[in-house]
Amino acid sequence: MRRNARPLFVAAVAFVLAETWVVASWSEWWYGGSFGMRPFVDAMPVFALGLAGLIETVQRTGTRRLLMSGIGITTLLSVHAMLAYWQKTISYDNTTLHEYFSSFRHL
Repeated sequence: MRRNARPLFVAAVAFVLAETWVVASWSEWWYGGSFGMRPFVDAMPVFALGLAGLIETVQRTGTRRLLMSGIGITTLLSVHAMLAYWQKTISYDNTTLHEYFSSFRHL
């Protein structure tokens, strides 16, 4: 985006910085006990543009496979965490690393 869509890149960076500032200013850091970073849902299209730009920039096959593998793995981890949260095997607050790893046995 920085090379091909400079005005969009500048606007996206400004938006993400402003959104982060607002979200970080909230006193309720647990966001009402929801899964994930719910306050950033409004910024998802901007993140999607950045991810699309990153995928488009990677030209070498090996690097692209590595990037796509990373995207796939992090997506699967996110789905696992969502299901574990719904099944109450992990809490929205004070989950330790041991409890998170133990949640893989419950699904």
